Amino acid sequence: MLPGARRIASSEAGGLANVAFRNPDGSMALLVANGEPAARSFAVKVGKQAFTYTLPASSVASFTWKAPQ
Repeated sequence: MLPGARRIASSEAGGLANVAFRNPDGSMALLVANGEPAARSFAVKVGKQAFTYTLPASSVASFTWKAPQ
């Protein structure tokens, strides 16, 4: 996440809290926290871009990518 980023979404589902941002350069950032005692898998889809990830128990991850065209 870059200085000046704007929050565009946030939610919590299945033990995963998350918040998404749009950076000033147009790229996207996502922070995901797993407060559960077990790993959790999730999928992210924005436009035609998508990825899946398994977040270990009691951990946090951040992701950044170019915004879809």
